[in-house]
Amino acid sequence: MTEDFHQISAVVTLAIVPADSEQAAAPTASIGSPLADRARGAVARVGRANYEVRDALWATIEALGSLERTVARLERILALRDLGIELRPELVQLSAAGLGLQRRGPWREDQQVRIHLSLDLRDTGQLLTLRGSVQVHAQGAFVRFQDLRPDESDLLVAFVFQQEAKERRRALDADH
Repeated sequence: MTEDFHQISAVVTLAIVPADSEQAAAPTASIGSPLADRARGAVARVGRANYEVRDALWATIEALGSLERTVARLERILALRDLGIELRPELVQLSAAGLGLQRRGPWREDQQVRIHLSLDLRDTGQLLTLRGSVQVHAQGAFVRFQDLRPDESDLLVAFVFQQEAKERRRALDADH
């Protein structure tokens, strides 16, 4: 793992599929919330004098966006299940560079894989489908992420820092 990124140990729900398998054609992430995005444009035109109405509309739109993301995530999980891909919890070392596994898996060195990674970030479930390359070592394997989009990298970094903050809070609570 590279030292350029913060990393954490976490139990995440994931599935790793060889890129050359039939299952690799799994559904990809849809970005954004179509209805919520259209509503944001409409609310932006509400005048500043109506700030109470505008604030109520923004809160409603955020709830709608969250529901849309949840439905899209569930649709993708069901589509993965239809392809025979089950997401399972696993302890990993996670960073924006990749993830370290405690198992060697059925992979060969430099094998191309698809990683379906479910993360709970800011009380919202995220389901990422990422490309990676496997590096096998004596203690397990490391899957280096490839061609991450900036929004995917941002989500990974945000998850790592969120987990670090939770660990700090737990440590402080244990001291008191």
